[in-house]
Amino acid sequence: MVQIAANTALEAASPAGQGKSAEDSLLSRIASLVKTLATADGSSPESGRQEDACRELRRLARISSDNKDLIGKLGGIDAVLRTMKANAKKGKLLAGSITALEDIAARHAENCAELLKLGGVETVLQAMAQHLEDPVVQHMGCRVLHNAAMCTPQSQEQVATLGGVEAVVNATAAHPAVAFVQEAGCRALKEFAAYSSTNQEKIATSGGLAVVMGAMKGHIAEVRIQEFACGVLRNMCACNAEYQNQVAARGGIELILNAMQAHPEAGNVQWAGCWALFCVGVHNPDVQKEIVAHGGVEAAVKAMDLHRIEARVQESACWVLKDLSEHAMCAKLVNFSGIIQSVLRAMEKHPKASKVQTAANSALHSLAMHDTEGWVKASILGRCGRMGRSATMRALSAIQEE
Repeated sequence: MVQIAANTALEAASPAGQGKSAEDSLLSRIASLVKTLATADGSSPESGRQEDACRELRRLARISSDNKDLIGKLGGIDAVLRTMKANAKKGKLLAGSITALEDIAARHAENCAELLKLGGVETVLQAMAQHLEDPVVQHMGCRVLHNAAMCTPQSQEQVATLGGVEAVVNATAAHPAVAFVQEAGCRALKEFAAYSSTNQEKIATSGGLAVVMGAMKGHIAEVRIQEFACGVLRNMCACNAEYQNQVAARGGIELILNAMQAHPEAGNVQWAGCWALFCVGVHNPDVQKEIVAHGGVEAAVKAMDLHRIEARVQESACWVLKDLSEHAMCAKLVNFSGIIQSVLRAMEKHPKASKVQTAANSALHSLAMHDTEGWVKASILGRCGRMGRSATMRALSAIQEE
């Protein structure tokens, strides 16, 4: 059936009357590779050919999205899945097949949908369960599950229902010292946790929070692990007091701040760290006090100062300052005037960024509510020359709102 589909697609895609063009050659090559995989039965003489075919499909998929289109239309996904099933007990060959599958489906909605339709997630989950000791299988399995879950909200639910969350947690827990597994695991869990209370509960009950914080602690030098792990904490804790308290009790606040301190020049870490601080403490006064005591306000201000041109860093940091302003004033541990100036500079630098303006206005309003000396208004008026009349009026209006 795979070869029939390949032949049909090949005939439809080949340009008529142009001889053996480069496109004809590519189509023929992909069709040949698909045939090699589709007709293999997993026996030893076939192993080398399967491995070479998977490697070549992987290379072609990485070149362009157009090549991914052709591989999908010519039955490549089905062929790779058949190869995986035929080599279910062969870790090396299985790793090559999963890697090919990941490259074919990565950032390609149609191929991800086809993967789900053909039962690819189930095949990958079985491979991960059978080869838990193999870091390459776990790494690429996490990446395939992440890609599949990103297709649509429905696909996220489907992958999680099949056991994707638990598989990723198990993979990450099984290889704590392997950075590439930790990165792929944290990235996948961040996606699973987004906008899904059901998945958040699965992550929590399967030990995912501890695994993610373990990744942060064990790989402080890895930028992407810190970024993705902060994303998991953000998605898990937003408006969930139970998870907020768990994260705080396990040293999560310190881990977020350590990540920001270790990577001051990495805008993605500063952005993710600020959002994590905000979500870990939002609507939770006890945790907010802890964040202030551990230097959360100073970390947010430093992020703003180092990444003045990055609107998303300014936005996330302003929300942190908005939420922590009352506790910062009570603790008297921070430079209140410096906080105000950082917020005003954000407004000044990003006049057309509506999200920055909204966050900054909220921060100013909160700061003004706890300002008994009139510093906020005085600071706004003091910067009116730089901010301009329109921005100054908006800022004054924000602090006067009830």
